Amino acid sequence: LMQVTSADYYTYTHSVNVFVYSASLAKALGHSEDEVHTLGEGALLHDIGKSKIDTSIINCPGKLTDEQWAEMKMHTIYGYDILKSQGVTDDIILSVTRSHHEKLHGGGYPDGLKADAINPWVRMVTIADIFDALSTKRSYKEAQDTFHTLQFMYEHMSEEIDKDFFKTFVHLMGNK
Repeated sequence: LMQVTSADYYTYTHSVNVFVYSASLAKALGHSEDEVHTLGEGALLHDIGKSKIDTSIINCPGKLTDEQWAEMKMHTIYGYDILKSQGVTDDIILSVTRSHHEKLHGGGYPDGLKADAINPWVRMVTIADIFDALSTKRSYKEAQDTFHTLQFMYEHMSEEIDKDFFKTFVHLMGNK
């Protein structure tokens, strides 16, 4: 996590937010304390591979070039490799790091996984990751409020994310 913090503060805060949302979702879905803890570790580390990406790409104020986008997509593989090299063996943590950009319809990266090939832990973190990315101000876009973020995800991403987990997430976000 210190690698992420020193590379890019936004990525650090994003990782903390994704941790909170993912752990809360897993808990709401009835997972054990140990499972929630392990998922939380994966969520905190999901973007560790961005520490290997040039900050000019991470903080680019406009649309990335094809070359920049190809490099950005490598962060999932870089992260997986970093964790493996540091002795991480937990499948939840490794799969969350590698596969959090996979989409149910198969249009994600790095492996183009579809539907059941994407494990449930990854599906939870993907929802949290998308939600935080859309609801947080970045150098290239303004933040959306919670309602509009969830509405956008429902209207434009329903074929990409787990519908049942998303329903639970919406309910969770509506609780005071």
